[in-house]
Amino acid sequence: DGVFAGDNVLLNWQAVTESGTKYFIIEKKSGDNEFKEIGKIAINDNTSAGLFSFIDRQPGEQNLYRLKWLNSSQVIHYSNVIAINKNNETGGIQVYPNPVTNVLKIGITNPKNHLYNIVLLNVLNQVVKEFKSVEDINNIFEIERTAAMKNGVYILKVADLNTSQIFTKKVIFR
Repeated sequence: DGVFAGDNVLLNWQAVTESGTKYFIIEKKSGDNEFKEIGKIAINDNTSAGLFSFIDRQPGEQNLYRLKWLNSSQVIHYSNVIAINKNNETGGIQVYPNPVTNVLKIGITNPKNHLYNIVLLNVLNQVVKEFKSVEDINNIFEIERTAAMKNGVYILKVADLNTSQIFTKKVIFR
C-alpha cells in the first residue's frame, strides 16, 4: 500500500520471499505508459517474511506502482498495481470535519454504485476501523468515534474496488 507523506509517496508492503530472491525492484508507470524502475530494495537471504518500505521523492498527481522480483530460477514476478493520487479532494473523496471530534464524514464523488473498502489506520499502520460498502444515494459514509480512537493522527484509505483507485487522507481526531 502507499500514502502521500508531504510531497513524497511512502510505499509499504509485506512479503514472503522465495529462496534465492535477492531484491525487490520498485516500478512506476511513466508518461510513456510503461513501468520503469525507480528503486531497489535488497533482501537478506535469511529473510523469509518481512515489512519493506520505499519513498518516492518525485511523485506526480497520479501514480501507479508495482513490485518486480526474480526468483532463484530467474523467473520474473510482478505484484498487483496500486494507484496513489495526490489530490484527494478533487480525486473522488471529501473528508470532513477535519479535525474530527465525534463523527468523520466521507463524501464520495465518483460514479454511483461502486463498491468501496474504507480503512482507518493509526500511525503504526494498524487497522482501527474497516468496512466495505456500496455508495448510496447520499454519497456519504460515516465513521463514529469509538473509545479506541484516541486523540492523534490517522490515515484514511478509501479504495474503489471497481476501478482499483485508492484515495488517502490524513485525519486528526481531537
